[in-house]
Amino acid sequence: MTTDTRSPFLVLAEAAEAIAAECRAAHAAGADLQLPSGAILLTKLDAASAIGLSEDSLDVLIADGAIPVVRFGRAVRIRRDALVEWARDAEAQELASRRRRGSPVRRVK
Repeated sequence: MTTDTRSPFLVLAEAAEAIAAECRAAHAAGADLQLPSGAILLTKLDAASAIGLSEDSLDVLIADGAIPVVRFGRAVRIRRDALVEWARDAEAQELASRRRRGSPVRRVK
């Protein structure tokens, strides 16, 4: 059995880049962006596409600390779980804001 002597960070960065390349190719082919279920870290482009925002808007959220990132040198990756958590928090804040304003809260089943 051969032992991989590369840095764990390098191995993880290579895996994240391979997933990102696959997502970009699918997106360029016009397919809906379907992230692999095993994807843990996403590029900014893939994360922005997944939540329906521009990369610039995602950069603002990152700069504000709303979405945490993982850095590998200059490469920036976003945890899939961090996006889900951000979406849940944003939804909860919107519902609370509507309740404070007295706006009706409609839930879709």
